[in-house]
Amino acid sequence: MKNALLICLFISLFFSSSLFAQSIIEKYEKETIYLSGNKYIKNGEKYPLGLLYGKLEKEMEVSPAAQLEWGKYKKSRNGFLATYGVGAAALVAGILIHEENEDVSNVLVGSGAAAVLVSLPLSLNMQKRAQKAIWLRNRDVLK
Repeated sequence: MKNALLICLFISLFFSSSLFAQSIIEKYEKETIYLSGNKYIKNGEKYPLGLLYGKLEKEMEVSPAAQLEWGKYKKSRNGFLATYGVGAAALVAGILIHEENEDVSNVLVGSGAAAVLVSLPLSLNMQKRAQKAIWLRNRDVLK
């Protein structure tokens, strides 16, 4: 009798944990998002990311932690865009005025190239922050 009771208890625990695992898997597939090229996928459907992940901001609203990280992503993105934009503009200006004023041209090209190089780690930081925000959002949506 004791063995039969233990077997029944084991079977009920097995099935209840199996049902719980199945519900987690279903929630994971329906609620979480992941990136695929220039789109993100949620519930099996593809959605456009928008310029610099702009369309993902609304997805972060389900998680306060993801919203905080998304704010850091936006600051990193803005820093990258400003640094890269100034660098690219200085490079172009330096190339365009090369014949009129070689000294100024050299300064502009050098500083523009330096700014573009400085923007590369900013770009990596920006990507890291976006990925972390997505991870936090997915974590929180499964709670």
